[in-house]
Amino acid sequence: MVSGMVWFATLGDVKTYIQGLLDMYRSENEKATEFVAAMYRSLAEQGSYARNANSWSKVGSILVNSEDPERGKMEAALQLLTDMKPLVARTEEALTNFVRLEDVASPPDSAFVLCLRYGLPERLIVEANARTEKFSLTDEYLAV
Repeated sequence: MVSGMVWFATLGDVKTYIQGLLDMYRSENEKATEFVAAMYRSLAEQGSYARNANSWSKVGSILVNSEDPERGKMEAALQLLTDMKPLVARTEEALTNFVRLEDVASPPDSAFVLCLRYGLPERLIVEANARTEKFSLTDEYLAV
C-alpha cells in the first residue's frame, strides 16, 4: 500500500478519489475471497486439505515456498484477506465521515492535499488561496 500525498483542486475530487480507493480495496478483497474458496475446494477434492505446508524457507527477509505452491498461494491469499479487512473498514469510515469534511468552511480558491499512510486516508490539508496555474495550448496541424 502506498504512502504519500495527493493534490486535488476540489473537495469533490478528494471524495471521488477515496471512493475509488474503497472500490479497489473491495475488489481485491473479493478476488482473494474467491481464490481462497476455490483453493479450499480444490484441496478438499484432492484429499490434501489436512496436509501442512511446512515447505517455507526463509531467504533473507522473504519466505519462499517451492515444494507446495498451491498451499502456499492459499496461505498468501489468506494473509491478503487479513490485511484487506482493516483497509476496507477504515476507508469506508473515511468516506462515511466525509460529510463532516464538506461542512468545513474553505475558501472557493482552496486546494486540498490528501495524506495517505499505508493506503489509508489519514490527513487532509486545506490550502486557502492556493495559486492555480492555468495554461492553454494552441497549435495548428497540417494533414499530408
